[in-house]
Amino acid sequence: MTYRQVSGERPRRLAKGARGSDREIARGGSPVEREAYLHRRREADAEGHDRRRTLARELAAHVPLRIDPEVGFLRAQPGDVPGTDAVVAAALSLIEAVGKEALLRDRKKPMAKGFLPAGDLTLESPYLRLALGDEVVSIVSDYLGMIPVLTYVDVWYSPHEEKPPRSSQLFHLDNADVRQMKLFLHCEDVLAASGPLTVLDASTSRRLANQIGYRLSQTRVDDETVERTLGGARWVALEGSAGAAAFVDTSRCFHFGSRVEAGAAPRKLVVFQYLTPYAFDFESDHRDEAPFRGLVSESSSERERLVLGAD
Repeated sequence: MTYRQVSGERPRRLAKGARGSDREIARGGSPVEREAYLHRRREADAEGHDRRRTLARELAAHVPLRIDPEVGFLRAQPGDVPGTDAVVAAALSLIEAVGKEALLRDRKKPMAKGFLPAGDLTLESPYLRLALGDEVVSIVSDYLGMIPVLTYVDVWYSPHEEKPPRSSQLFHLDNADVRQMKLFLHCEDVLAASGPLTVLDASTSRRLANQIGYRLSQTRVDDETVERTLGGARWVALEGSAGAAAFVDTSRCFHFGSRVEAGAAPRKLVVFQYLTPYAFDFESDHRDEAPFRGLVSESSSERERLVLGAD
């Protein structure tokens, strides 16, 4: 019998005495340090890890699109992923209802976000139907090597602003996990002037991080440093038409976005995030912290329960 079956408790993945140093590694360590720490977290939950990997392998035969681990991102054209049209329609309706003035007034970063009402995120909503759909879950699971945990769904609105690039407009890696997947869905055409998400592939990003001694506490890297280190620009602007999408590992691929030029249409996206259960964003046990775990119902399948973070 396993530990859980005997005690009825959940093994904590963070040692209490090491919590401070663990969080320092999570938020500010090097990619190598963070990977070593995450390996220890995975080993502490061997049973759960194997279960998620087994179900991911069962989905592998039906993966419509595969992400090369050395690249770390993948473009999907309109129609490649079923259910995107309904999500785009819902997001555009929300943006219109909130209004341009409110979106411009309330934004604290280069983009406005956080205005998608929690009540719009039900299992019947287009957002969750897409996020839990076979196609998206199989693509993400294939890349991560396990059934992921859905941790974020939001609508982003990026207008032009009269400031030098800052914050997420500069190259950076995301610190939630050492390997994650975000799905960026274009609600309208995103051209070069609209500040598309711009990325370095995972292999090039690893070389950049090693050469500049990048730590997550460093957070941002300017264009000049990237160009000087890599001997020229090697980044890819993920432009696309309405309904196009990009799957991007933002923990392994340096990226920036929202550099919207004057006079250009704002960039409008719906963003979904998937993490492993061992992500730094979870202080101890994802089953107590996953934001969508409360949506699980009696009719939820095993895979749906795992993606929502209830198991």
